[in-house]
Amino acid sequence: MKTIGATFLCLAFCLAVQAQPRCVVRVELVNHNRYAYQTAEECEGGFHSVPWGNWGVNSNVGRRTDTDQFKGWKQNCSETKVEWNSCSSRLLYRTPNYLNFPNQTTYICYPLFYPWRDVYEWNDFVPPFGISLNVDQYSPCGWNSYGSTQMILPVTARSDTNGDGVFDKGGCADLNGKQFTTTGNFMSVYELDSPDADDHIQTMLYRDLTVTLRCTPDHCWQIGDRNNDGWHDDIGDFWSGDYEWPFLYENPTGLQSRADERRPPAKRIDASIRIGRLQGVFTN
Repeated sequence: MKTIGATFLCLAFCLAVQAQPRCVVRVELVNHNRYAYQTAEECEGGFHSVPWGNWGVNSNVGRRTDTDQFKGWKQNCSETKVEWNSCSSRLLYRTPNYLNFPNQTTYICYPLFYPWRDVYEWNDFVPPFGISLNVDQYSPCGWNSYGSTQMILPVTARSDTNGDGVFDKGGCADLNGKQFTTTGNFMSVYELDSPDADDHIQTMLYRDLTVTLRCTPDHCWQIGDRNNDGWHDDIGDFWSGDYEWPFLYENPTGLQSRADERRPPAKRIDASIRIGRLQGVFTN
């Protein structure tokens, strides 16, 4: 099956296809299962913006903004700019209500009931503040859109092959059954502190994300979007296999750790990502 790579197209290609029919496919990438371990960006330097703890994302599909790109845990999840407490290393497991820590009967947050059975137990002992009672914070606020991109794809002209007045061939339908792939996926997460400089917390690198297209001559959606609203129907399911965990972590000094290392020293935050919204539109 042919794969369409979601890379940024050069100006020359865009100019070349403007004279012919094309299908413009737009996608949004989302994150879920957001965790924070021993991070101290908000605690250092003595400066705290309002709202404190708002985190933004640089990625292969966009730049960080003062919006809800990486929502945290403290405020009601219906509010904007939900906060992370970056001083979590000084808080104890014995205060779960204060932390809005996920209830084990409500949230099954990670394989093996993480963090009660923490695959990365080393996070509880990271210096300089690490002790066995440290808390790993989980965001209960659901998925967040952190960036978007689009592809301009040449297609044939639409045609009405049976004469009923409805296009049934060509256009975006040329892409039906093909795959749409985003490559070079990464998230670099920052604690935003205007007018103070933003603090780089960590970068996470991900493998390719792929969805299969379902297209008519006029539109495209992804397989799994049965109501044609652009969003995959299981977007809120953090157990969905479409969510991908990082394969590599990189801290602000450039230190890298693989996800399968027993003690990945570069890991301070974690999150899964996927293609969330996809819509294609035919245009002449």
